[in-house]
Amino acid sequence: MFIRLGWGSGWESMTGGWLDDDELQTARQAYGSKMGKVGVDVFPKTRRLVVSEGSPCLPFGWIKIYSPEASSGQLAALQTSQAAEAALSPLQRQLQGELSGNLLKASEKAGLWLAQLSKHSAAEQVEIAQVLKTFYQETGKWNSNKQKDVNKMQILRDILGE
Repeated sequence: MFIRLGWGSGWESMTGGWLDDDELQTARQAYGSKMGKVGVDVFPKTRRLVVSEGSPCLPFGWIKIYSPEASSGQLAALQTSQAAEAALSPLQRQLQGELSGNLLKASEKAGLWLAQLSKHSAAEQVEIAQVLKTFYQETGKWNSNKQKDVNKMQILRDILGE
């Protein structure tokens, strides 16, 4: 459901619409005599859009209301992801941090971690392998048929006992 909390276009929808008469006269002297006058074409502010991740979402002044039923699923998913993140070891958090962001750099970092697995204890190898498995699943390499990917994934499968 969408609810309109703010509306208006032109002068009355802007901060200037709330000025006292004497402040308005000072603003008109400073910025032009047509400010706030009837008949002056000002772009309607309700046509401006809120943008999220490069895509327009809602016009200003509108909010989206979610039902409790719809929100409960999102809340449960958020709590699950937070619990999973809290269960990570410091080493796993470090590795996840390094693998976030630019995919090319993340792939290089994953390759470096994989190459240096033997330098870690058996318990650390399992922790690293779990994070790398998730990364490779998300990038589509976990089930790849390319020989070099198959070899890398087999190393992780052996460590994880799969």
